[in-house]
Amino acid sequence: MSDENLKNLVAQGLSALKTGSDIAAKATGEINNDSSDLTLKEALRQGNDASKHWANGIERAVQQVGGGQQNNPILKAHYEVSRKIRQQAPNAVSRDLGIVASGHSHCITGSLHSARWPAIPNSLA
Repeated sequence: MSDENLKNLVAQGLSALKTGSDIAAKATGEINNDSSDLTLKEALRQGNDASKHWANGIERAVQQVGGGQQNNPILKAHYEVSRKIRQQAPNAVSRDLGIVASGHSHCITGSLHSARWPAIPNSLA
């Protein structure tokens, strides 16, 4: 593979990571606002801090290789579904449990979220 092709491949990968990071940042802010459990809020804050660190590194790498923004309809759709589910929760406890379950599924499926999701907080169990 030529150096130019390799550079293009890296740029495309970094652009995809940047797009995912942007979507995740938007979702994380909304999820934190939707949550009510203090333990969950703290875990979300810690995860958001880690995500910001990774997002800054991705942004610097994108600038170095000249990548651009990409459309990622799969992540956008996942974000929209997650938002609608949170909006339809019958109460705060159900919504918080859904947030925890969604976070665990992100870890299992390898989503771009870098949050370290907690076990179900005692106050929700």
